[in-house]
Amino acid sequence: MSEVLIYAGAFARIEAAFKARVPGVQALLWHDDQTVTRDGVTVSSDEIQPVAAWMSGDVLGGRLQRAISETIASLPSIRWVQTANAGLDNPAYLLMAGRGIRFSKSGAQSIPIAEYVLTYALNHVQNVKFREQMEADKQWRTHLFGELWHSRWLIFGYGHIGRHVARRAQAFDAQVTVVRQSGAPADYADAVVSMQDMPAALSESDFVVLACPATEQTIGMVDVRFISGMKQGSAIINVARGSLIDEQALLAGLADERPAYAALDVFQSEPLPEDSPLWEHPHVTVTAHTSNAGRGTRPRGDELFLSNLELFLAGEEPTDLVDLPG
Repeated sequence: MSEVLIYAGAFARIEAAFKARVPGVQALLWHDDQTVTRDGVTVSSDEIQPVAAWMSGDVLGGRLQRAISETIASLPSIRWVQTANAGLDNPAYLLMAGRGIRFSKSGAQSIPIAEYVLTYALNHVQNVKFREQMEADKQWRTHLFGELWHSRWLIFGYGHIGRHVARRAQAFDAQVTVVRQSGAPADYADAVVSMQDMPAALSESDFVVLACPATEQTIGMVDVRFISGMKQGSAIINVARGSLIDEQALLAGLADERPAYAALDVFQSEPLPEDSPLWEHPHVTVTAHTSNAGRGTRPRGDELFLSNLELFLAGEEPTDLVDLPG
């Protein structure tokens, strides 16, 4: 009988579906105190041989993620892990690297993240703050505002998030350019450029969206040179990693309206320190790494795990496989 390691809290949500869709598979439940149970009985690591594991959103971040990563790394029988992360740059994954484990990343959060991006793009052009202030002051005043219609977008990264952003931007008749090193065509994009050819597109873009992983090539990418090459009056939205942006360079660029606005969900240091000038900057929106927290993220993640587990157990390849380097 195949065994699968699952966080107990997550299993409580999917128990009925799990038993119906993968009958005969034994769930090994991992608990907050790092014990593992089989049918309610605590078992030791030498008594179990799970072939797969699920790092659901319940355990991501902080102590729990590292603890379950240590457990997975200690079990040589595990061959595949479904994670709720879209990117696998968390240090906890280094514990499992080089073990030959295959990982499936998650696209469950891509819908709310894309909607987050469009929310703050609209917020920028529509000047929602002005309207709210006029309402608070009981002032009957109109104002001229911008439009997303025919705006130019530059999207870094074209996984699930970048694709959903592009699709929504095109619904506003925006022109979308994607930065993609492979040069492969991209659905919902009008053009694809490489990092080497990116500066020309950057200088013409009204919206710059960071949705790419943190790599040697992208960490610190948004530096003084990058920012000086942005279009005056443009906006930057970061839903990737805080390490991509030199925050001091961004603050200097905001003074020159290159960019004129920044919506930031991720930062170099999280939580963002209270003394960071980003908190009170009039042209910056700060959110607490929460763009993924849509109500549909968890149920989509549950379904993704179950469907990928069915593929894995049938000897087929699960979706969105990532091989971590050893």
